[in-house]
Amino acid sequence: MEGKYFKMTRSPYLLRVISKPLKVTDEEWIKWYLEEHIPDLINSGVARTGVLYTAFEDFPLSTKTPLNTKKTTLGGRQIAHTDVEIPSEKRFLAIYQTEFPKPMDREEHQKVRTESDIFPGKNLSEVADFDVRVYKLIEDYDPNNLGEGFSPYLLNVQVEPVDDEDYHKFYHEEHLMMLSRVPGYRRSQRFELIGGAANVPRFMAVHEFENLDSTDGPELREADASPNTIRVFGNAKMVNVRGFKLVRGFNSADFRDSGSVTIDEVPVPDFSDDEILVKIASASLCHSDLMLLEGGIPGNGQPTTIGHEGVGYVDKVGKNVEGYKHGDRIGFLYIKGCCFKCKGCQVHNLNCETGKSAIQGFGLDGFFAEYAAVDYHNAVHLPENMSLKTSAPFFCAGITAFHAVDNCELKPGDWLAVVGCGGLGQLAIQYGKAMGFKVVGLDINDDTLTQAKELGADLIFNSLKNKDYIQQLRTATNGGGNAAAVFSASQAAYNSATKILQIEGVLMVIGLPPKPIQFDSLELMKKLYRIKSESTGPPQKMGKAIDFIAKHNIVPHVNFYKLNQINEMIDIMKSGNVTGRMVVVF
Repeated sequence: MEGKYFKMTRSPYLLRVISKPLKVTDEEWIKWYLEEHIPDLINSGVARTGVLYTAFEDFPLSTKTPLNTKKTTLGGRQIAHTDVEIPSEKRFLAIYQTEFPKPMDREEHQKVRTESDIFPGKNLSEVADFDVRVYKLIEDYDPNNLGEGFSPYLLNVQVEPVDDEDYHKFYHEEHLMMLSRVPGYRRSQRFELIGGAANVPRFMAVHEFENLDSTDGPELREADASPNTIRVFGNAKMVNVRGFKLVRGFNSADFRDSGSVTIDEVPVPDFSDDEILVKIASASLCHSDLMLLEGGIPGNGQPTTIGHEGVGYVDKVGKNVEGYKHGDRIGFLYIKGCCFKCKGCQVHNLNCETGKSAIQGFGLDGFFAEYAAVDYHNAVHLPENMSLKTSAPFFCAGITAFHAVDNCELKPGDWLAVVGCGGLGQLAIQYGKAMGFKVVGLDINDDTLTQAKELGADLIFNSLKNKDYIQQLRTATNGGGNAAAVFSASQAAYNSATKILQIEGVLMVIGLPPKPIQFDSLELMKKLYRIKSESTGPPQKMGKAIDFIAKHNIVPHVNFYKLNQINEMIDIMKSGNVTGRMVVVF
């Protein structure tokens, strides 16, 4: 079952548990689930996510009458059902994504408590009835690429069809498409039973909704009343339709320290028709990765593979991909979901008018992995003289630094001040010298400044130790820099940069402090300096940077690490003692 909108999620199996508390209150039962049982299952490694729902009998289309007597109206026609469940009874639904077809038999499951501190002295079998089932995922329908999340409402549809092939064709070719038109609809997943209760429907569909405002509207009625819906459900041996509303959901990130990074085994990612499956050759750590881990940049609340600077080999391509084949060496940018065509995308793909842009390494899985799926619009062939071991930093830091220097409005012989001579600053120094500019480097680390000098900086100043550096710089440059590109993420760096510029010099904003940058509006009014900013920009601007890098044989200063040293890399970046780009080679 493959197609443009169909892809498999990370977890191939679903553990589904329906329960009814007997000797405890609903409040105690919810407390047990949220404080003990779901955390136990996730922390044990049995489950990746756990979500608790409660039955919502007013959900449209829910079957409510008892066993062997219930009738449901579909398209104006009543159809009979048989089922082992009695939906009119109050029940809870817990669903867990898992990597295992027999999660309850895993050794890890022994870590899950069988007695509760909430109702001590009682075995769980005494306090509740359970119906435990394990399902295999067979289809994930996510037409708007919303990804995983804990939806406020679920419509759970269990079916034992008379004809499996006809049932799958009905869902795949019609029913899911019709449901996707219902306002408030998110996504659907379909499963096949592989373990648990007997004499129950083999197939289960889970339809997610953000709200119920339009579930009694014409779109749902149309899906309900189509001839194929009436035929498939009307002829089915068993049908059960239940509505549930969210209590709370958890994932493994909820039980880890904030900002922690772990190394996990994950499946090779699926890729769409417009994507390339890349075998990653190397990936590098960027300061914005640190900002994500420290909460300065929002993620998506889900476990996510970090990293947005990478290069590698083409492994496979989607059917719409042009210009790339297996084995090609490529670099790539990291924004997906955008249209690449609108006015916003011509400036920056995060401005896409569709509002669907997302960043790999932040909201989507990134490049600190052996494989990644990238949009082919973001890719570029890597020139032969650019090494796959050292080129990853170019595909954020390097392109950003190039655009910054290239757009400072300088001519050969002008002075460029590089404020912050770490990884980006060192590249900016090389670009500036290759463009014929004179370069002065400023930093607070002597080792970093030594490297800046080795890379071609004409002058260097330690702005922390040298109290007279501003006057000395202005004297040496005959009045100050014609432009200052700030690659440091501190307000102090911006404060000093405005003081080393000639009148009407360009202040290039690159570094991102944790708080908004402050400027003196009076200085701007007097045109003491002008403010500009740059970034990686859209992919169509990438070629100019890569061609320049290859032509002038520019190589970043890098330090190599192994993937299991990722937390060491993060600690070094946190310390501020970074003397180049940190790269993992796969």
